Amino acid sequence: MAKPRIGLVGFFGWGNFGDELFLLAHKRFLSDVCEPVRLNDLTQRPYFSRPLPELVKEFDGFVIGGGDLIIPWHMSHLYFRNRYLERPVFVAGVGVPTWQSGDAEVIKAYRRFFRSSSVKMIMARDPESVAWITGNLAPRVPVDFFPDLVCALDLPSVEPDPEPTFGVVLRHRRDSEDDFSKVRALCDRAEASGYRIKHIVLGTAAVGANDLIVANRFRKPGEEVVHSEDILDLCSAIGRCHALASMKFHGTVVATMYSVPSISLSLTDKNQNFLKLVGRPELIGGFNAADLPQRFAHVLIPIESTVPPKLKSGAARCYRALSDSIACL
Repeated sequence: MAKPRIGLVGFFGWGNFGDELFLLAHKRFLSDVCEPVRLNDLTQRPYFSRPLPELVKEFDGFVIGGGDLIIPWHMSHLYFRNRYLERPVFVAGVGVPTWQSGDAEVIKAYRRFFRSSSVKMIMARDPESVAWITGNLAPRVPVDFFPDLVCALDLPSVEPDPEPTFGVVLRHRRDSEDDFSKVRALCDRAEASGYRIKHIVLGTAAVGANDLIVANRFRKPGEEVVHSEDILDLCSAIGRCHALASMKFHGTVVATMYSVPSISLSLTDKNQNFLKLVGRPELIGGFNAADLPQRFAHVLIPIESTVPPKLKSGAARCYRALSDSIACL
């Protein structure tokens, strides 16, 4: 009997580090029970080179996630299309950003989608997102919490660099000229403590190209820059560090899975919620925080040894639950 064909809906193809890891994880953990296929083949609207009604007919169901896809002030033309509801829908590993006020009409549209009988499963990546979805969308099915799905991956095994290394992850932000003077002061503090600085470009394709420009502008002569089109190479570069500071959420997630303490250089909900979840709220920072250099002291404290296996086990349970549901199609 043929496996069900499942369309994967997410921010795939742009080269964003975390989203490409989601795609890798979906394919690794769902391939035993289905044929997982990335749904969008374009990286600009309309996102599909063929009419969506025609495309939907070729699938037996859809997995939407992970990532901060439930944006209370905006509903994407990619993630939550009513056409998907013609098939069973599984929402997995999603988060809700709340740094901006929600729009009543947008939330109403989400509520209609999530209350559909076609939505078979909803799994959020932090308790705060569970509370928001439950309280604002009142879905028909329970909303469960599991750690970020990337935590389920078997990351490449690496040895730490022979000398203390402080990894730095910056990012390009459209229409923004960020002041990274506090990040430089943080790097100076690390160098004064005997660490060498390694800049890691956490992106591939177009995202990586733009982030590489930022890294090269920021680095001082002699500081290493790591750039690769292989996302597992980028994971390895994180694993070889002894400490990290990252503007990208999944830089911090992957670092934690390698037991590498990571200062968040972003104050988004997902960073704050994750670092609270792993018991390290002192690592929550911002790239322009006045006290950022002083936070270097916190990366000298290792990640508790029980944290990575607990996260991995929780994320793997999510994929098992998702696989079991898909297998029933």
